[in-house]
Amino acid sequence: MSDSAERFLKSAKMITRAWGRNFAEIANEIIERFRPIISELYKAMRAPILIPQYEQEIQKLEQLIKYTKHSKKRQKHERRLKWLQTELASLYEVVNK
Repeated sequence: MSDSAERFLKSAKMITRAWGRNFAEIANEIIERFRPIISELYKAMRAPILIPQYEQEIQKLEQLIKYTKHSKKRQKHERRLKWLQTELASLYEVVNK
């Protein structure tokens, strides 16, 4: 067992002895306390992370549409492009609020 794993187990046993409960229960309580904070951070960071990804994917789809000759594939790309553009517009609305 590695040194860090041994230290972790030693710390877990110490916490269990000090608090008199299972380490998993204690860890779950801590996680549940931070869940609303994590959720708010996710909501705040989702748009800034997705905007560059969506913009890049839109550029790729525009190139695909430009060079796709088969009508079914072209329609599929166009539908995806339209969806991405509406999603991107809604993300910009969220960021600009």
